[in-house]
Amino acid sequence: MFRSEFSQILLEASRDNYGVALSFFVKKLVQLDRVQLRKRVQAFVGDFVGKYCPQDASGQVIRVCQRFGLVAAAGSLAKEFRVVPWGKNEAEQAAAKCFAVWLDLRDNPTVPHEILTGLAQIRQYLEQYGESRFGKVGATSTSTISSRAGFKEVNANGTYDYLVLPEVFTKLVCMGFYPKVLCEVMANNGWLVKGNDGKNSTLKHVPGMDTKRVYYIKAPVDVRDLAK
Repeated sequence: MFRSEFSQILLEASRDNYGVALSFFVKKLVQLDRVQLRKRVQAFVGDFVGKYCPQDASGQVIRVCQRFGLVAAAGSLAKEFRVVPWGKNEAEQAAAKCFAVWLDLRDNPTVPHEILTGLAQIRQYLEQYGESRFGKVGATSTSTISSRAGFKEVNANGTYDYLVLPEVFTKLVCMGFYPKVLCEVMANNGWLVKGNDGKNSTLKHVPGMDTKRVYYIKAPVDVRDLAK
């Protein structure tokens, strides 16, 4: 069967049977004791999270797992009410599989998605503009850099560390995110060198600007290895 044919069959079945299962499910549901039903569903969701959610998962991941657990609980009740012809634990297994697929799409389940996205944006900026907007410290070339974002210097590993100018870092590199939050995560993982005064920026001597505050970013790390 072609996908187009399968899609058409689903469309026709949904149109012809619209609302049938839901109406019967709701009728059965409202006949149960509300307090006992809540306790039962909460216990089911708690067990689901305990089985399928990583122990060190972020709060965001836990909440998503709870939503999948709620879907599984509804499916199990539908099976109990004989609304659907599913097998034992089929709803739970299906919800668990969907959650596992969702979880696999994340780089690191212990870190909130917005943090991972922000760090990925910083890395992308450095990779995209590392050559064109960052002058090399100690270089003898006198070529002018257009739209300068900062400077870069070779570290002990032979890769570059970046000295990003403050305005560029807060308004462009971290655009759409909270710089302080991203800086804290980077510092905790050795990606950002804080100043001796504890600030996220540090004083560095940069060519043509003497001593200036910059965001001292070490060579990017893999976000999958980040700690909270």
